[in-house]
Amino acid sequence: MAEVIVIGAGLAGPLLALNLQKRGYQVSVYERYLDVRSIPSSGRSINLVLTSRGLKAVRNIDQDGSLLEEMLRLTVPVTGRIIHHLDGAQDFQRYGKDDSEFNYSISRYELNKFMISKAAETGVRFFFDHTLEKTSLEDDMLRLHFTTPTGSFSKLCQGPVIGADGGGSRLRYSLRDLGVLDFAEEKCPQGYKEMHMPEGSGLEQHGLHIWPRGTHFLMGLANRDGSFTGTIYIDKEGPEAFESLTTRDQITTFFNKYYSEAIPALGGMEYIIKEMKENRVGYLGTLRTTQFNFRGKAVLLGDAAHAITPFFGQGTNASFEDVYILTQMMMKFAPPHRMTRPGLAAAFSGYNSLRKSNSDAIADMALENFVEMRSKVADRKFLLKKKVQNILENKFEAVFRSRYAMVCYGSGNVSYANAKSVGDVQWEIIDELCESIKVAEEVDLDRALQLINSSLVPLQKMLRMDLRNVTHSHLAKL
Repeated sequence: MAEVIVIGAGLAGPLLALNLQKRGYQVSVYERYLDVRSIPSSGRSINLVLTSRGLKAVRNIDQDGSLLEEMLRLTVPVTGRIIHHLDGAQDFQRYGKDDSEFNYSISRYELNKFMISKAAETGVRFFFDHTLEKTSLEDDMLRLHFTTPTGSFSKLCQGPVIGADGGGSRLRYSLRDLGVLDFAEEKCPQGYKEMHMPEGSGLEQHGLHIWPRGTHFLMGLANRDGSFTGTIYIDKEGPEAFESLTTRDQITTFFNKYYSEAIPALGGMEYIIKEMKENRVGYLGTLRTTQFNFRGKAVLLGDAAHAITPFFGQGTNASFEDVYILTQMMMKFAPPHRMTRPGLAAAFSGYNSLRKSNSDAIADMALENFVEMRSKVADRKFLLKKKVQNILENKFEAVFRSRYAMVCYGSGNVSYANAKSVGDVQWEIIDELCESIKVAEEVDLDRALQLINSSLVPLQKMLRMDLRNVTHSHLAKL
């Protein structure tokens, strides 16, 4: 049986390897960095948000859901946004229709270690400190060229090569060099820095805390030890930007002006100054690839195919849904003991057809959410509309679910692309309903139902969307 080669041992690579190995494929993973399990954590890590959409790929691994149950022990449930206004006031903005729908905050470092360990336990072979330098075609097969600390070597691949090696994917660059595909990188003018919030911050654990300040914002996600992983998003260049916040006085003035309420949660001004001076500025951008597949030879998934900005909390979930769909396609067209080139070509083509439009949709929605998180969530009219939205999805759940709920808790034909289309129409309805009211309880429910039935329901039928697929219930028993 031909070997399946996965490039990249971040999050999507080990999860895909685990899914395929459990189904009878022989999988090897090549990673350019050292084994993360051998690198002690500093106790700090970028936090990720997991939702039921992405968790399908974990739930799909075993029959009883035991692996997902074990993984969720590493998480902290998050039920909604807690907005911290400049005047000190706070608002809570629920994610789902009620507390039964929530997200999970998890350390990237802990999740990465977990996924690699579980994949290795099933027999997946890992080769760390192996950097893919280039890819060439030989006898209609891909030859991978690696460098290691002890030298260089190449590997001729009779089976498929799957690129899960992140936004800087060497496999993607190689496929472009071979004329297979092309891609564009859209850089954001903003960057980010991690801002650790020590234990004892006084912040509520169940919320994603946001301090929106118009052109920039601070956010914090809970860790299991009671601390928070904070992130501040600011322009990279300009008068109030990372390039202009380098001295003690500049940093102190900026935080006293915009984030005075958050200073104690961030560990005090001295700690903030240290963090701002020492922590690097992270890159933000969107990657759009013309296609993800190269006949039956190679395919890209996760950030290697469609890196997005983090403002919808769906980067990891989109990658995990890639794993779910690609596993299904391979089992359908190229199962382990009948893994032919034509079968793989059909599997990769089917995966590309299902994921390309959805990847573009979530990329667009993530960029839209950036504007929402840094400015709109501080606008009282916008908060009124969000409250009306919550009333509608609790009153008319069968025909109205928020775009956020569809994105995070949807499955089946409640895809990213369909959620975007339906969400746009929903917001037009909410805009009309909120034109003449001052509090959410004044909303005209009869008019709301009329608008839903006349413009929203026909669109859902045309897209063949079933809102019963917007659910967190398959995780509730865990």
